[in-house]
Amino acid sequence: MKGTRELGYKGTRGVALWGGILGFARKTIPLLVFLLFALPLTAQTFLSLVDVLSPYRLSATLLNNGHFSISTMYTGVPKTLVYQESGSGGRPVNYTSHIHFKVDNVIFQLPYELNPITRDIPPQNPLTVTQLFRDTVAGLARVNARMFGVMPDGDTMRFMFTMHPFKRPSGGFIRLQAEVHNTSKRPRSVGVLMLVDTKIGDNDRAPLITAFGYRTNETEFSKGVAPGLPEFWLALEGTPTNPLLTARGNLRASELIEPDYFLGGNWKDNTSVPGAFGLALAQWKERTAFDVPYTDSAVLLLWDEQTMGVGEKRLRASTEIGIVDSLEVINGTGGGGSIALAGGGFGNGGSGVGCLAFDTLRQRDCADPAYHPYNPDSLQALYLITNTGTVDETGLRVLIGTPSPGLTVATTIAAVVPSLLSANATGVATLTFHAKPRLTPRIYTIPLSVVNGAGTTLVSDVFCVVVPGLLGKITVDDATFEPLCPGLSDTIDVPVRLNGPRCLPLQPPTFLGAPADVAQFRVVGTIPTQIPAMGQVIYRVAYTAGIAGLTHRVQFVANATD
Repeated sequence: MKGTRELGYKGTRGVALWGGILGFARKTIPLLVFLLFALPLTAQTFLSLVDVLSPYRLSATLLNNGHFSISTMYTGVPKTLVYQESGSGGRPVNYTSHIHFKVDNVIFQLPYELNPITRDIPPQNPLTVTQLFRDTVAGLARVNARMFGVMPDGDTMRFMFTMHPFKRPSGGFIRLQAEVHNTSKRPRSVGVLMLVDTKIGDNDRAPLITAFGYRTNETEFSKGVAPGLPEFWLALEGTPTNPLLTARGNLRASELIEPDYFLGGNWKDNTSVPGAFGLALAQWKERTAFDVPYTDSAVLLLWDEQTMGVGEKRLRASTEIGIVDSLEVINGTGGGGSIALAGGGFGNGGSGVGCLAFDTLRQRDCADPAYHPYNPDSLQALYLITNTGTVDETGLRVLIGTPSPGLTVATTIAAVVPSLLSANATGVATLTFHAKPRLTPRIYTIPLSVVNGAGTTLVSDVFCVVVPGLLGKITVDDATFEPLCPGLSDTIDVPVRLNGPRCLPLQPPTFLGAPADVAQFRVVGTIPTQIPAMGQVIYRVAYTAGIAGLTHRVQFVANATD
C-alpha cells in the first residue's frame, strides 16, 4: 500500500488562493518522419514512417494501391522484414503483400493483385483506393489507406488499412490494422485476409518458430483446433545457431485481434506438388498447408466472417510484425554430444539490459474487473535447442530454478519439442511466467539448464526477467484567487493529475495551514472518489475573503491509496 501523498500548494507557493500562478504540464512528443514521394517510373505515391522506435529503427511504407512493406536499420544497414518489390517486370513496388475483405460471398482484392484464374491483373473484384493520409491517434503516428468495394447489388462497403509503430517489452513492431464500415443498405458478413511476404534480411525462406516447434515445412494453426494458435511467431535471418536478425509477429497481445487461422508457407507456386499454388494467389480458405519445404516464405492470416449491422464501423483485424533483440546463443557439451541454446533473457541481470520484461498496461476502464496491470499478463519465453553434435539426444528438457516470490511459473520443467534431436536438428521449449503486481520494479535472475534423458546437463546459464513497479504519482499546480472584497466568495477549479497505470481511490481532501486561513476555504460540489489512470479529476474549491489586506495561504492535500 502506497499510503498518502501531499499534493502541491506547499510553502509560499501553496494555494495562496488569491493570486498565484496556474501551471501547465508539458509533454515531449517524439518526432516521427513521414515522407511523401512520387516515383516517376511507376507513378506510385506512398507514405512512410521512417526510422521509428529506436533502437529497432523500423520503417513502414504504404502505397497508394494499398500494398505495404516493412524494413529496419537495426543492424546499421537497411534490411527487409516484409518484402519490397523493386518495381521491375512492369509490376508496382511492394505488390507482394496485401489484404482481402470478404463481404458475404464477394472477395475484394487490391487492384494490382493477380486474378487466380487469368493470372493477370486486375482481380475480379478490385478495391478502389481513394486516399492515402497520415494522422495521430492516442499519440501514435499512423499512415492510412482509405478504400472501397462495390457489391454486385450496387451497395458500397468502405475499408481502411492502417500501419503504425508500437513498442513492447519484447521489441519494436509495426501494427497492421483493418477497419470496416458497412455503408451498405443491409447487414453484411465481413472477414479479413492478410498476406505478409516475409523476407528477413537476405533470407527469403526464413523458417518459422512457434511454441509448437521449429518448422522449415509449411505449417498451419487454427484457433478452434488443438493446439490452437501460438501467441507469436519468430523468423530468423540466419540459423538457430547463428540467428542474426530476429523477426517476431504478435498474434495474441493487448489491443490486437487474434486471427482465426495462421498459415506459414510458400509465397510462390510449388510446381512439384499438385495443388500447392502460391499463397499470393489465395483468395480465402481454399489454400491449406502442404507438409513440404518452402523456398519463398510468407505468412497468411485470416479473420473469420462476422455480421456487421447497417452503418456499423468496426476494427476487424489487428496484428503486429517487428523485430526483437537478437537471440543470444550459448553452447555447451555433455552426454557425448553438443547443444546450442538460443533465446532471450540472457542479459545483464544487474542492469536489466537484454532481460525478458513485462510492461505495464494502462487501465482505461476503472470498472473493468478483468484488468491486469501487466502487459502481457503472462510472459512466454521461447528457446531453441539445436543438436550440434553427431549423437542423437533424447528426452531433452529445460529446467529452471524456482523464481523468488512475486514471479511464478506454471512448471519448472519444459519438454523440448520434439524430445528426440538427431544431428543438426532443432527443437523448441517454452516457459510461461506470471508476475504479481508490485509497487517498485525488480529484476529476477533464474538459473536455466538443458538436460537429456539420462539426466546429464548439456548447457546451463542464468536468464533475467524484469517486472516493473506500479507506483503512481499525483501532482497538482499552485492556484490563486483574484482579490475579493471582504465577505465575498469565489470558486476555482483545482485539477489533480495521476501519472500511473492504474485507477486509484481517493480519500477526502484536506486543507493544511493556520486555522484562520483554513477557515476561509472549503471544497464544494461533488468530491471525486477515484482518479483515472494517466488522467485527472477536478475539485471545486471555494474561498471567502476576510479582512481587507490579508492574504490567506493553505495547502490543499489530496490523498490516493495504492
